[in-house]
Amino acid sequence: MWIELFSEYTPHLRLSVPATREDIARLERELGLTLPDDLQSVLSETNGACFGLVIPGEDDVSYFSLVWSTDEILEENVRMRRFIDDNPGFGEMCGNLLFFASTPNGDNVAFRHRGGIVSGPEIISVSHKDYLDVRQIEASMLGYFRVLLEVAAEMK
Repeated sequence: MWIELFSEYTPHLRLSVPATREDIARLERELGLTLPDDLQSVLSETNGACFGLVIPGEDDVSYFSLVWSTDEILEENVRMRRFIDDNPGFGEMCGNLLFFASTPNGDNVAFRHRGGIVSGPEIISVSHKDYLDVRQIEASMLGYFRVLLEVAAEMK
């Protein structure tokens, strides 16, 4: 389902082999939370995906994240947890987020969670500049992918 959706918008895709059930279980165990169904579904089709843009004036295709691999999700979430531990004031804004991707401008993309459970399908953006701009950008993962890929399709 997800790969077909991605392919509708861009011929420039970089897909990884699907994550195994063990990969997903390890990620959940290491982070102490349950991944949302949509994220599990995407990872089960491709353990990380990037889309390509042909940027005007450049000859090569530039690739950007659609979804990180299980290893990248773990690495980025551990990094953010360390950052929050070192900067407690950010815990209130970013401490209950599960990061799974980044936008072409470098902002991180996440789900909110409480007590190890994702609290809804809403997609949250966190500014890469100062982590202070935390806001909902889409109502679902499907909506997020469609908006991002529609922008990419317009840049062809």
